[in-house]
Amino acid sequence: MEHQRARDLTDHFALCATATALTEGMCGLPAVATLDWCDQAAQCLLTIGRSVMTSVSIATISEDGRILNHEATGVATNVEREQPRLTALRVKIERLTTLGQGALGTREPFASPESPLARLWQEFGASDLIISSESLGRSEQGRRLFVQVAMLDGHRVTDMHRALMGAAMPRLVDRALMAIGPTRTTAGRWLTERERQILERLTLGMSVREIAEELGRSPHTVHDHVKSLHRKLDASSRGELIARALGHLRLYEKNDRIVDPKPLRTMETADR
Repeated sequence: MEHQRARDLTDHFALCATATALTEGMCGLPAVATLDWCDQAAQCLLTIGRSVMTSVSIATISEDGRILNHEATGVATNVEREQPRLTALRVKIERLTTLGQGALGTREPFASPESPLARLWQEFGASDLIISSESLGRSEQGRRLFVQVAMLDGHRVTDMHRALMGAAMPRLVDRALMAIGPTRTTAGRWLTERERQILERLTLGMSVREIAEELGRSPHTVHDHVKSLHRKLDASSRGELIARALGHLRLYEKNDRIVDPKPLRTMETADR
């Protein structure tokens, strides 16, 4: 009896520790649509298991499991030998045209070995698979965040994996809505790597000239990137741009505009 209680406590603490690490990772996801957002999300989910490959996709999926549009896909693994195969995995997932009938209603496709997802992951040596899919807002029917966690090296999906996936999805959906929004994106909406670098430095309070010097670019070029950031993030001021970068303002919500403060009018300047 005591041994069982000790084991239950150990399992409980392990679940809590993993859930905490998972939450910390998701809270650190970009608040804007960077090109590697889905890759970073897939990286967060590696916490779920010791030997896994993960995939996070944004896609439009019909009720019968047909994939109508691929928007973005990210992949990751914590097994070093599998790193070279991540590119092939990404391509395979992006080429999927269907998840199979009833796939949206199940969380463990390996129960049907002939399903498209089961066949795909078997090619990569997966021993089990857990999936989860949630709507990304209500603006576009069928637009979903689709997550896959494949077990490797003979590991199986356990109750702990199911609990972690269930706990992670609402937060992951919230972060995706914050960064990417509830409507289908085009290539022009995602921030380029250079724009991401500049936005990070703007949030640190650096000026355009300081950023230009640090990145080895002309101030004019950096200024053009800043204008592009204002357009992509629908920001009318530097303060609003930084607020979006930090996740304080959501791109798709109506917010009061943040206006950059003007220099104070003092008695000295008034007399000039």
